[in-house]
Amino acid sequence: MKKLLGTFAAAAILLAASYLAAPGGSLGALGLPPLLSRLLLVAAYLAVGLDVLLAAARRLARGDVFNELFLMSLATIGALAIGYDEEAIGVMAFYKIGEALQDAAYEKSVRSIRSLMALRPDVARVRRGEAWVEIPPEEALVGELYMVKPGERVPLDGRVVEGESFVDASSVSGESAPRTAGPGSEILSGFVALDGSMTARSTRSAADSSASRIIALVEGASKAKARTERFVTRFARIYTPIVVGGAALVAFGPPIAGLGSLSDWVYRALILLVISCPCALVVSVPLAYFAGIGAAARHGILVKGGEVMDALARAGTVILDKTGTLTKGEFSVRAILPEPGWDEKAVLAYAAAAESRSLHPIAASIRAEAERRGLSSGSEDEASSIREVPGAGVIAEVGGRRVLAGNDRLFAIEGVGGWTRGGGEAAGSTMVRVAVDGKAAGLILAGDTLKEGAVQAIRDLSTQGVGRTVMLTGDAPEAAMRVAEALGITEVEAGLTPAG
Repeated sequence: MKKLLGTFAAAAILLAASYLAAPGGSLGALGLPPLLSRLLLVAAYLAVGLDVLLAAARRLARGDVFNELFLMSLATIGALAIGYDEEAIGVMAFYKIGEALQDAAYEKSVRSIRSLMALRPDVARVRRGEAWVEIPPEEALVGELYMVKPGERVPLDGRVVEGESFVDASSVSGESAPRTAGPGSEILSGFVALDGSMTARSTRSAADSSASRIIALVEGASKAKARTERFVTRFARIYTPIVVGGAALVAFGPPIAGLGSLSDWVYRALILLVISCPCALVVSVPLAYFAGIGAAARHGILVKGGEVMDALARAGTVILDKTGTLTKGEFSVRAILPEPGWDEKAVLAYAAAAESRSLHPIAASIRAEAERRGLSSGSEDEASSIREVPGAGVIAEVGGRRVLAGNDRLFAIEGVGGWTRGGGEAAGSTMVRVAVDGKAAGLILAGDTLKEGAVQAIRDLSTQGVGRTVMLTGDAPEAAMRVAEALGITEVEAGLTPAG
């Protein structure tokens, strides 16, 4: 864009100088030759149109004669020949503005998507000899051991050989609920280890990793022209020879028939070329797509290019990701199910205290709910002797009582049973069990929340002619169906892998 502005600034200066140097201009009074003004106009034309002329010449050299660039070049050169210099400059300038705006929209879209998908870390911690060394992921070898610590993003696709952790897979698969990864589990680049360290063996190079493939798809979003723009190109291939042929007939037919001088009819043929140039199509189509892409961007929608806009106009089926699209991707407490002898407040207060130092998103939702109800101050000193069991939960001392909060695996390890709540009550939610002093206290059910306006958006799609709405997600089927039912979506594909 800076280069374009510089080009236009140079052309404007040359154009102004040509007016000043013309007879009657302030510099023309100095007796400058009239040809100087014309040369300055031609220089202004070349400043904005030289690259178009060169592109047309290159295509001409390849045998591609009849295209919009050739017709624009021929028409504007014709305009210069008959003295319509400003028109020639204007056609080239507006064409370049349209192309520049569309390119800017494309580049902005790619940059925005890449910034939202910082999937690849800059460093991989790999085992070399007897030491762990940090290297760029691109230098890691397939089969090497690498380590991921809590809070870090997985640098390479691999399979866990040691350690356990909850992993956040939402940036790769859209799965809202963290999953457990342990020995034998596959972990993909872009996952985030939440509460435990893991050692894994890489199964793919960085260039072939899941994160790299996703980024490559984004970066490779083609600048392919939309169908309407391709129509302009096809139209030009038919239209250009017709116009050129017609101009040739106008130039030479009447003089041969003795109906006037050759110079008069050549002049008229050049006028025909100028008025026949499809400038409105060539200029307005890119601008129209830019306007649509820009309007979408202002609403937070990133569109790869004009072809996508065309496809949207014809869409009869809309397929939507769940997490982050229909839902916020943020957990909240949906329900608290106390065991006999307990109440909701006590169960929530003990769980929030035990989870006071956990980085897990479900732990954060429990703390937030306890703070909202005035049961917790949010201090990390509400519990002591906190021990996290990777992939299972936490064990802590709260007010002199031993509190466990986690999944079934934690309570199997600790030998705590006697639950009366669960099963169908927890369908579609992530369940956190809470026990105090070795006895079951209750369940906390957490889940993703719908975005405001999501229900109305699905209804609007139906009223606008979209016959099918399908939801895709990496979530478990129960959680997916709960969201789909709330939205009125009947077609759901759940439990999908990134490839799926």
